Amino acid sequence: MFFRILKKDIRRKKTMNIILLLFVVLSAMFASSSVNNIITVVGGTDYYFEQAGMADYYFITNEGKIGDTLSEKLNKEPAVTGYRRENTLYISSDYITRDGKNAFKASTNSLCLMMSVDDAKINYFDKNNDVVRTVDEGTFYLSGSFAESSGIEVGDKLDLKLGDVTVTLEYAGRIKDALLGSDFMGNSRIMMNAKDYARFADDPSTSGYRGGLFYVDTDDAKAVEQAVTDDLTITFDGAHSVIKMTYILEVITAGMLLVVSIALILISFVILRFTIGFTITEEFREIGVMKAIGIKNRHIRALYLVKYLGIAVIGAVIGYFVSIPFGELLLRSASKAMYLGNDSTVLIGALSCIAVVGIIMLFCWGCTRRIKKLSPIDAVRNGQTGERFRKHSFLKLSRSKLPATGFLAVNDVVSAPKQYSIMTLVFTLCLLLVMIFANIANTLASDKILFLLSVHNSDLYYSSKDEMDVWGGVKTVDELCESIEKDLSDLGMPANVHLEGQYKVPVEFGDVRQNVTALWCGETKCSDYVYELGTAPQNELEFAATSLICEKYGFDIGDKAKITVNGETKEYLLTGIFQSMNQLGQVIRLHEDAPLAEVVPGTTYPAQIDFDDDPDAKTIENRKEILRKHWDSDKVQNVTEFVKDSTNSADAIAAVKNLVLIISVMIIVMIVVLMERSFIAKEKAEIALMKALGNKDKFIIRQHAFRFVIVAVVSGVLSAVLCLPLTKLVADPIFAMMGASDGLGYELNIPEIFALYPVIILAAVIAGAFFTALYTRTVKASDAANIE
Repeated sequence: MFFRILKKDIRRKKTMNIILLLFVVLSAMFASSSVNNIITVVGGTDYYFEQAGMADYYFITNEGKIGDTLSEKLNKEPAVTGYRRENTLYISSDYITRDGKNAFKASTNSLCLMMSVDDAKINYFDKNNDVVRTVDEGTFYLSGSFAESSGIEVGDKLDLKLGDVTVTLEYAGRIKDALLGSDFMGNSRIMMNAKDYARFADDPSTSGYRGGLFYVDTDDAKAVEQAVTDDLTITFDGAHSVIKMTYILEVITAGMLLVVSIALILISFVILRFTIGFTITEEFREIGVMKAIGIKNRHIRALYLVKYLGIAVIGAVIGYFVSIPFGELLLRSASKAMYLGNDSTVLIGALSCIAVVGIIMLFCWGCTRRIKKLSPIDAVRNGQTGERFRKHSFLKLSRSKLPATGFLAVNDVVSAPKQYSIMTLVFTLCLLLVMIFANIANTLASDKILFLLSVHNSDLYYSSKDEMDVWGGVKTVDELCESIEKDLSDLGMPANVHLEGQYKVPVEFGDVRQNVTALWCGETKCSDYVYELGTAPQNELEFAATSLICEKYGFDIGDKAKITVNGETKEYLLTGIFQSMNQLGQVIRLHEDAPLAEVVPGTTYPAQIDFDDDPDAKTIENRKEILRKHWDSDKVQNVTEFVKDSTNSADAIAAVKNLVLIISVMIIVMIVVLMERSFIAKEKAEIALMKALGNKDKFIIRQHAFRFVIVAVVSGVLSAVLCLPLTKLVADPIFAMMGASDGLGYELNIPEIFALYPVIILAAVIAGAFFTALYTRTVKASDAANIE
């Protein structure tokens, strides 16, 4: 008998059961893929570093005319148990061309490191995760996403020029580079055959572009840091944990998708609860009859549980198999940069799906408690007691100025607040997820985070080919700026040009002596920058630091530190605290009078151009295009392009946002179809009566559709109100990991956030409600006399 009842129920409620099945499939798919991805990416970083043979501490040096001085210091330091060095040559991406034009798209981080495959001291992997041990002569591999984002494909031939040497090489593919492979590192590694590398390295004209990568094994990273604080060749140093942090974008993306999957599961439970409650309410007669003939409560509950167990198991199995390709799709970008390994993928996926089934069944068991309250007499009374102790609605037709359709729709909503509140909550949650991702993506591509890059607003930013000559000590910062200024003046665009430099300086914070990256520019004033606390440095012997530096070394405004600048050690007063995403927030800023004019910077930002005549935005854009043609470079950018290029993560977040938008629309349409079909079944008598009174189909369809429009509009308003607070709640911890420890203002694209996405959701709701409400045509006026 149980199976006959179950079979009848499944046939009678095909639409509702199919939609429930889809929700379970989506929940299982997201749960399995997201949990697997989190474990793969978070644990995968350690796995990747282990397979690559990484070390405990890392240095990148720019030796130029100074030569290798770091090796001698490491050899003397007792805390160093061993180290490996890779010889490199620095080349600007501006000197890598294809068919006479720059091969790479505009990029503010244009420095590449060339090396021989024979000199590799860690393991590098190809796309199949095989170790790259040889590179054919005349070819090269490239790390990072530069090639892919610039449209360079395997087999393309590029011209590499360094000094007086030009070599044509064929692109062989992307390598997975544990140290420089993250987009946050910004630099790319070019790996080539030893003979091709020798053509560059053996030429005297390339001697100013030499450097090294050091992989240091140690049990005392702080001792190693302090031992090399006076080495002027170091342009970057970082512990194992710092390099891991550069892969934070992959971890964040996987984490966000896990949040989406949790939200989806919660939505599924809400819909499941409504469906079970509706089914029990609708089947009062069957339940009353079963109780009348002696069937116990637990057996009746088991009947419903068998149905939902079948749906849950089928949905979980389908969801598990769909999660495999879906998870690979989500990990595509991460797997291109990392050697990911997860030996428990099958087990974790299966356990996630089993957990979804288990939670659904526990939820169903709780929802079927209402069966205990029903009695055989309910079957006689049509499920009603005849008593009602509250008004059906506070609205009165006689006082309403709404048209009949609008009044009935509004009255339905306010008369069943619980049902419609659930829908409002689900729609709001779906819309908020899209809005939050959009806000993060828009912020990462806006000038609102310019201050986090430790530069001020300029008209244009130009990544010149000659910047590498500055880093190599061939040219000074002033010489480069003067040459750009002369070029602009000759074009009738007089301007002031300056470069923000980054310098490694030894700093003594009490008893701790460390190499710290100092930000400095002699052509700007410290007061031009943003400070969270205190004031800007007023003279040469004052400095500002990030809040992360202050927390790390226990410093505060008013404390003094000994800083060695250009070989001279003095006491500097800490006057201000600021935020910066440079070096993940581990930087200080020195006053413009600090004696760094003759010191070679480790690296610089692009040249900042400020026109003398204060042009408007349209004129700046016109000049940008003129300069791009004049310099034959697309690396002339406005402030928005510069910020987006520097963060290099807005597009990845935007892709996640688009995925969430598609899924949200699917969820909302399924909910609308499910709820409307439920309402039609529940309100069959009322629909028939309305038709008997002469109301046409279009009147009833409009009434049913308008109810969902009200819910969608309320959801849009709630989402607009909660959008910014929830964005801060979600995104502030993410930006804090990047260095913005005190939060920031988010870019709200008003047309996109408050118009486009609500309209998309509203359109989905209207479409789903309207086409489902057409089913009311199947109800006839004569059915009013046939309702049992």
